[in-house]
Amino acid sequence: SVTVREAPRGPQYLQLGAAVFEDYESPNFNVAVAWTRMAVNRLGGELRAGAQFGQEPGLFAEWHQPLDPGLRWFIHLRGSLGERATSVFDDDGSRVMELALRRGGGEIALGRELGAWGEARAGVLRDGGSVSVQTGDPAAMADGVFDTGEAFARLFIDELDSVTFPRSGHLLRVRAAAGLEALGSDVAYEQFEAEGTLAVTRGRLTALLRGWAATCLLYTSDAADE
Repeated sequence: SVTVREAPRGPQYLQLGAAVFEDYESPNFNVAVAWTRMAVNRLGGELRAGAQFGQEPGLFAEWHQPLDPGLRWFIHLRGSLGERATSVFDDDGSRVMELALRRGGGEIALGRELGAWGEARAGVLRDGGSVSVQTGDPAAMADGVFDTGEAFARLFIDELDSVTFPRSGHLLRVRAAAGLEALGSDVAYEQFEAEGTLAVTRGRLTALLRGWAATCLLYTSDAADE
């Protein structure tokens, strides 16, 4: 007879990637590595961590933990720390300044798997960082710090028949968020964004229809206005 023993943990995966891009003045690059550990426990918990080096360095770690044997409910935690550069242009399209944006934070969410076609989750996010002038006139913009604290809800539905070239089905992403001063946000706001794809095939012809919409409302106190 043959006795099969279940491994105490699932497989591990290592991913490597690189990107080279032109940044108006000189070429830049990013090199990234990510490690994933599957089935960390009996409920199928998954641990993922990664790092990126180069023009936009950063670190991240996340934990996805199902809460029931049917893998329907889950909790998701994520933390990240990173830096990236963003350019400021004048009315003529010339770059006049480059800003260094540094930020770090984390989020926690409770979610529900919707069969094999979707997912819904809601949670809170908290992060903060700083903005400073990297190149250009430092007097044109003062360095600053920011804090974000928001509650969010997200819905994802994917019934496309193929990832590479779908011929039928639809995909929908919807996200609503509210920046709350009670969670440490500098500014109170409400955001809503939606993105969708529809694939339709008639005979030998396939049409992909994509759409995206977003809105943001800001709320400031009298003290902030002053």
